[in-house]
Amino acid sequence: MSPGAPTPIGYAAWVILRIAGRAPLRQRPPTSFGGRQRGREGRETRRGGRRAVVRRAPAHAAGTHRGRGPGRSRHGRGARFARRRLNRERGEAPRSQYQARRCRGHRCRRGRACRGAQAGKSVVVLEARDRVGGRARNWRCGMPPACDCGQTFVNNHTRVRALAKEFGIEFYPQHAVATGQGNDVLYADGQRFQSPAGGPLNSRALAPIIADASIPFHKLDSMAATVPPKAPWEARQAAEWDAITVETWKQQNTLTDFGRWWVDFLIFLVGLTDPNKVSLLHALSYLARLGDGKHGTKEALDFIFLGDLVLGGIQQLPDHLANQLGRRVVLHAPVRRIRQRHGRVRVESDKLNVVAKRVIIATAPSLNALIDFEPGLPESRAQLLQRYPQGNMYTFAAIYEKPWWREKGLTGRGAGLHPIYAVLDYSPPDGSSGRLVGIGVGASQARHARLPAADRRRAVFDNLATYLGDEARKPLKTLERNWSGSVHHDAPWVDDVMGQWSRGCPGYLGPGIWTSYGPWIREPFGHVHFANAEHATSYNTYVEGAIRSAEAVAKQILAEL
Repeated sequence: MSPGAPTPIGYAAWVILRIAGRAPLRQRPPTSFGGRQRGREGRETRRGGRRAVVRRAPAHAAGTHRGRGPGRSRHGRGARFARRRLNRERGEAPRSQYQARRCRGHRCRRGRACRGAQAGKSVVVLEARDRVGGRARNWRCGMPPACDCGQTFVNNHTRVRALAKEFGIEFYPQHAVATGQGNDVLYADGQRFQSPAGGPLNSRALAPIIADASIPFHKLDSMAATVPPKAPWEARQAAEWDAITVETWKQQNTLTDFGRWWVDFLIFLVGLTDPNKVSLLHALSYLARLGDGKHGTKEALDFIFLGDLVLGGIQQLPDHLANQLGRRVVLHAPVRRIRQRHGRVRVESDKLNVVAKRVIIATAPSLNALIDFEPGLPESRAQLLQRYPQGNMYTFAAIYEKPWWREKGLTGRGAGLHPIYAVLDYSPPDGSSGRLVGIGVGASQARHARLPAADRRRAVFDNLATYLGDEARKPLKTLERNWSGSVHHDAPWVDDVMGQWSRGCPGYLGPGIWTSYGPWIREPFGHVHFANAEHATSYNTYVEGAIRSAEAVAKQILAEL
């Protein structure tokens, strides 16, 4: 990474550093950080026209001298002011000290910070974005309630449901699940199939193509049962499975185009990418980490076809957690550098610098490499981060006066076309409006993203009309997002997602990476810890997994402090 290249981070747990991506290349002029005093509680500073509240830890935690008052050095005021002048000359941001700190990049992080605060520790959360939530993001549809742009469904996710209950957030079943009415639409091998609501694997209408899926799915389930969720590289056949892609395995273990279609659909759920990019061992580890003792292809499919929806969107969870932390959450604070020295960690961001006892980086693994570490990361971890890409994902929402597809006997759910590989019904439970959310992934999504705005829009509505009918071409409102990093400024109907701090959706590993670098995935680096949805040992890549990963790291740090 070139000197001065911004490396944003963001929101999260203990002092959770969220690293969410690279910010625009821009130098801020050195500014002073004097301002109104807020007594022992904190100091308010001005930088770039915006205010940042710096909260200090107790005197003993911040290294101050007993009896001299908050922030007073035992070396006297002159030395303290001299240090401030030196910092201004260097263009450094204000500094404060904490027992734990968090940089955030995914939905779970703030839960870690709350746990630290509840345990009586001083914490701060640095968030690169102008909001919290990371890859959990709500769409403001112009009419309540909001709907999800990131993770859409919640199944047997106990931690998500517990937090939702605490904050008064409600769930509601998909209309097709609640009523059992309507047909799903699948396109396989150029043919159109309709399946009654209830999940495709239970459909008699799909019997001709389900039979072709049963053999490869049974094999995948049997292999996944032998993969240790916490250490996939220790599987008995790990070297063999990590040497090939899912595409290679698919060609060797399926007999028909229908069977290959089902494997492709499964990989869409695993990594939001193409089967020729994903290690077979990675796909098996995903299946092995789907739940508490449960694993397999059926659970992966049930998540979409039977999962509940969140009334108002899942981003409400991090919003409520952020409200609990108050001013300890600092927005617009991308982290550039992390230094470890003498048992302390110094985190440098655009808004302020923090000295902490522990740091949690809560972001996608590929984005960790954008931070300048001093000392540098161990070779194996650095190599792992360079080889942990994120899946492509494009989301599109169309808002209608009513869910008109139900009158045609359809559920509003479909899969198999490109660029919109899957379409989902996200209408509110009272049917006050109709909402379709489309998802594009993989190479077809990358090609689609390069099209001009008018061509992108035409391709999307061609797909929606093929799935559900020509009524799809007349929405009241449309929204578009490319999670892979490029924001489409050429379209007035685009909702800017600040994709440079997401860089894609769930990460995946190609051949040879798990067995070569897997042991480093959750290994702390000195006083810097790592946690995110990709690191979860259960419910991997979901919000549930992100929360569990965060709580596990917070518990470990609390035991050490």
